[in-house]
Amino acid sequence: MHTNKILEFISLCEKIWGFYPEYSGGCYKFSKLLISVFGGEMYWTTGHVITVIEGVAYDKNGITELTDDFFKVGSKDCTYEFIERIYKEYL
Repeated sequence: MHTNKILEFISLCEKIWGFYPEYSGGCYKFSKLLISVFGGEMYWTTGHVITVIEGVAYDKNGITELTDDFFKVGSKDCTYEFIERIYKEYL
C-alpha cells in the first residue's frame, strides 16, 4: 500500500543527504527515520539493520530481503538495549 511512497521517500533522502558511508551506523539511523514516518519494525543482523513495513523490507537502498539471519529488534533474541549499545557511538 505505502510501497511507492516509501520508495519515493528513500529516493528523496538520498538526494538530500546522499548515502551514509558503510559502517557508520547509517542503516540504524535510517531505520529509525523510516519507522518514525511510516511505522514498522526494525530487524538486525551482524552489521546491518533493515525496516519491515507492511510486510516489505527496506533499507537505505530501497526494497531488500528479510532473510533468516535477521532478528526482530525488541525480541528476547535482540533487545533494544543491545542495539542501542552497538550503535551508541553513531548516535
